Amino acid sequence: HLVIPNVLTPEEVKAANDALDYLADRCADGTDEESDFLRETAQPRWDGDTLVRTRNNAPFLLKLKSPYCDPFRKMIVHAQIVSRLQVMCGKGFRLDHGPQFIGGLKGTLRHALHGAGEPHRPYVSYHNQNGHTHVGGVTVTYNLADAGPDDGGFACVPGSHKSRYPMPDGVRTMENDMGVVAKPNVKAGDVLFFMDNVFRFVQAGSE
Repeated sequence: HLVIPNVLTPEEVKAANDALDYLADRCADGTDEESDFLRETAQPRWDGDTLVRTRNNAPFLLKLKSPYCDPFRKMIVHAQIVSRLQVMCGKGFRLDHGPQFIGGLKGTLRHALHGAGEPHRPYVSYHNQNGHTHVGGVTVTYNLADAGPDDGGFACVPGSHKSRYPMPDGVRTMENDMGVVAKPNVKAGDVLFFMDNVFRFVQAGSE
């Protein structure tokens, strides 16, 4: 994984959060055609009255009316993101899905670590050729709130894309992480890259 600090300004973070508040309000209480469209395409998940997740296979955030779509449209073409994806994936990469919102509330059930290319999926595997290594799938996570190591959010086992043995159950559930689980400290405006075949868990920010 890779953390790039301060990719978004405080004003850009606020604009994105305001757009998500607008989305939540329209999905919860809207009665017009736009609200119906958002409910159908976003398929929002709620924890009580709080929006905690949207679907990732429809680019509905890019179709919000202006100015609410603007923060997300800027995110997918941000120069700091594109330049790094060209190194990680090679030129000609594409947006596979999303963007989506993933959030969480204190006290909610945690997930287990998953990924590491198991079962094998060629489209997220690593490829080495002529001295260069490329990965088939990279997730770009824009953090719209601070998340420290004890706040939930992203966790992974660095180097697990090279693992040859099954992950112990205690590490997978983090009940006995053997000191190998990394939980980076991120701030609002930071961007976290992670590859889809590392053991990882994410429940914060916006992808």
